Amino acid sequence: MVKFSQEEMLRFVESDKCRCQNVYKGNGFQVFVKSKIDKEQINIFAFDNVPQGIKIITEDIYRENLKFAVEKSAEKNRFIDFNEYVISLPSSKKNPEQVDFSEAHLYRKKGAVVGKISPQVSNLGEEYCSKLVVIDHKLIIICNYYRTKVLCVIEDELRLIPLNIAEQLLRTLDLNWKTLENLDASYPLEDWTFQNGLLINAHTMSVPSTLQFYFYKSRRRGRQVDNIKANMDFTKLVKILTRDEKGEAQISYVDSKHI
Repeated sequence: MVKFSQEEMLRFVESDKCRCQNVYKGNGFQVFVKSKIDKEQINIFAFDNVPQGIKIITEDIYRENLKFAVEKSAEKNRFIDFNEYVISLPSSKKNPEQVDFSEAHLYRKKGAVVGKISPQVSNLGEEYCSKLVVIDHKLIIICNYYRTKVLCVIEDELRLIPLNIAEQLLRTLDLNWKTLENLDASYPLEDWTFQNGLLINAHTMSVPSTLQFYFYKSRRRGRQVDNIKANMDFTKLVKILTRDEKGEAQISYVDSKHI
């Protein structure tokens, strides 16, 4: 596929030549789906990269800070707004109800950086859309009677993580940013870092445990501290995550507050 500079992309999306099938709008980005340029059909990602702290955002400031990424269009593309990232999942004309992880793409919104797809994720191949559940735009869970896989982004790479680690992350998704920062500071030897809003050690996959959280909370007596999900209704959770592949071919989004 022909590569385009940022300046070429800006001129193109602002010109009369920019004709696309539709525009997908997400949080801080939009995708010009199936745009034609130089006889190629492409998806153009436009990311809003206006620096924080600017109180008045004019059209010129917005325009100057747009960042672009480009990919070849598939027969059908589904886009997952994944917190700090965007995931593009293609489908073929033969299997429009399935997405193909072997051809997936990952983009970081800040800087329009093209991320990586781990070999384990690529090897998932095709999955029914109705099997995918996105929780808080930070975890993707593929759950059926044959296998359960959990994906998240770590160091600009879409990876698989162990199910027990995912379970603990589900318990802490409700914690606010300040609590997570304080929890991180309480256990410096764990070497946790924020990865797309999740507190995790990128090398060992260690995450804050329930016991660590309650030790931390006990040291903050008299101060308001939000809680983790000490008790989870796993029967309800399995029902939420398990989808019928014969149902509507769409990716489901779930707020962790409802788990």
